[in-house]
Amino acid sequence: MQTINRRGALGLGLAGTAAIVGVAAAAPAAASPANNTSLVGTWALGVKFPDGTVNPTLISFDSAGSVVETNALTRSTGLGAWQHGSGIQFSCLWWEQFFDADNALQSHIRVEHHITLERGRDRYHGSGKGDVYDLNWNLVNTIATTFTAKRLN
Repeated sequence: MQTINRRGALGLGLAGTAAIVGVAAAAPAAASPANNTSLVGTWALGVKFPDGTVNPTLISFDSAGSVVETNALTRSTGLGAWQHGSGIQFSCLWWEQFFDADNALQSHIRVEHHITLERGRDRYHGSGKGDVYDLNWNLVNTIATTFTAKRLN
């Protein structure tokens, strides 16, 4: 099981190499949809890689602390957990798998994000990383990213 460090979770960022498998575990977030400092809901997320490309994804946070992310780049769904740090700070961690154009599994990716909720609570930004593992679970790359998101509901 993976846990989220309250002071840090980073982010995903894998342009041509990425994937994640499994589910990350963390303490459930103490937030509800009625709390406008909460991440609960669905967001349009843009992950920016070091080369400047942006990967548009969707990410959803539920009130129990689970996170689900869809990703066209990796051709998979990320599964994991999120938690409230303090104030407008949050962290999340998820795993996903990376498939090539022939739907062959290429790697696993562990994604961490540090999130800051913005004024108005309908946007957030932050930084993160993606740790890329080969099919034998050897760490082969770490990619730093930044991101922005807009609340969809």
